[in-house]
This record gives sequence, structure tokens and C-alpha cells, in this order.
Amino acid sequence: MAFKVALIQNDIAWEQAGSNLNHLSHLLQGLEDHVDLLVLPEMFATGFSMDTSCIAQGMDGQVVEWMKEMAEKCAIAIMAHRPLKRMVKFIIGLCL
Repeated sequence: MAFKVALIQNDIAWEQAGSNLNHLSHLLQGLEDHVDLLVLPEMFATGFSMDTSCIAQGMDGQVVEWMKEMAEKCAIAIMAHRPLKRMVKFIIGLCL
């Protein structure tokens, strides 16, 4: 049995996580039973921005919750990078 990997390079609406996640949700429809690992581009949800107060979220934020929901719904692992707010002014990358 082969391990199947999907790569998505999507057009990004700058600093608009909700819009980007909705677009990606449509792209992911039908991946069930076809892909084992989905790899998304760096800063897939917001694009690159120096305004970390706008794009960083905690582990309970919209982007991480979307990743968990899509991973469960599509029965796949998702690897992605995004700014993660751990403390007031400390931002790290996240790969799930």
C-alpha cells in the first residue's frame, strides 16, 4: 500500500484567515480515502505579515481548530506552518 501525499499551493487573501480556510475547505472536499498526508504552504492561512497581533492565534484559535476538523473529517494528517501565540509577545511556528 502506497503512502499518498497531497500538496496545495493556494491563492491567499492577505491577513484573512476565515476566507482562506473557507477556500481550502472547498479544495479538500473529496480527499477522503485518497490522501494520507496534506502539506500546506508556510503561512497558508494569512500570508506573510509583520502584524503578528492580527495573524497569531493560540492553540484554541480558528486555524488550529480548522486543521483538527479537516484532519478528522478527511481522515488525513495535515502539516502546515502558522504563527502561534503562546504568550503576549512571543510568536512561534506551528507544524501539526
